Amino acid sequence: MKPRDRRYAILRDLVELYTKIRKPISSSELVKEYGYRWCPATVRNDLAALEREGYIYKPFPSSGRVPTAKGFRFYARWILNSLRSHGEAAERALEGLEKAFEGIASLLAHPTTFDIWKEAATFIASLSSQMGFIISPDIGSLRIARAVLIRTGEKEISLHLLTEGELSERFPIHLPQRVNEAELKEAEEALEEILKGRTLKDAGTIVEELGPRARKFSWIVEEILRALGRENRKVYLSGLEYLSEAIRAGCNIKPLFRVIGDERLFMELVLESRPDREGIEVRVGDFPVKGLEEFALVSADFYHGQGVLGTFGPMWLDYSKAISAVELIARALSAYTAAAPASVASGSEGRAQLQ
Repeated sequence: MKPRDRRYAILRDLVELYTKIRKPISSSELVKEYGYRWCPATVRNDLAALEREGYIYKPFPSSGRVPTAKGFRFYARWILNSLRSHGEAAERALEGLEKAFEGIASLLAHPTTFDIWKEAATFIASLSSQMGFIISPDIGSLRIARAVLIRTGEKEISLHLLTEGELSERFPIHLPQRVNEAELKEAEEALEEILKGRTLKDAGTIVEELGPRARKFSWIVEEILRALGRENRKVYLSGLEYLSEAIRAGCNIKPLFRVIGDERLFMELVLESRPDREGIEVRVGDFPVKGLEEFALVSADFYHGQGVLGTFGPMWLDYSKAISAVELIARALSAYTAAAPASVASGSEGRAQLQ
């Protein structure tokens, strides 16, 4: 083995051992744990070189070494490259997670995507032992196949939409006055005629586009259309309790809580941290928001890049487990949303129906 390769092998082992025991690692501990055939002096020299390169540091002059953000980043990318190369070890890790959570199929049995996203975030948190999150696809950008209205109160109704890719979502609508069943049925038929083959992003302009033709539709339809058309991408978080480890370790958690407390800010942070937008991305300490230097983000896309999921935790998190968990849930959701698209009219057909 070349000296450089040996040095980086030692670095990987040091990071791995540190994430397990969370204390500075000495050369003798590495030799004992991994049974190196190299002499302790060689290991000490390599550790000194890694320290000069900025991968590790000594908290105290006579202590062992601790990985820096650069060291954790190197280790995380090594784990990620193992997954991308579909090595046997990576596949075994995924298979092990799948066997441990055979109930993952139940994740896809929920009636709406709202339930699926919540459950998926919980699965990620459980599998990675860190905070899990889902940034849902913007359902407003998908063409609509079905529209169903359900009464939920005197003046409240629920609009259920089935979109291409068989995604579904519900939207609560508050009406200014009560409607009877006949009016509700008429409004449902009109909505399907108007929305089928179009997207929710069109909803805000449909009434204006219809012009005088809008008079044939009830006031209920107009109320619903005006309530739609907004941004429908949401953030779902789970496992915040796992951040207690970072708090006990003395991490400044306030900047992270400030970010996750603002849905828009958190969404921007995650998306800006994914310049490639596809596949699994790992960020360690290098975020566009100050104060997160001690944290790491593992994320992946699903549904043709329109959705993002992942885990957020201290930079000493278990990268092998976190990356495998994110990969597993991304595969599950991608398989679900890869179902044959629902039969919808094309954009031109949808507009023709409005004539």
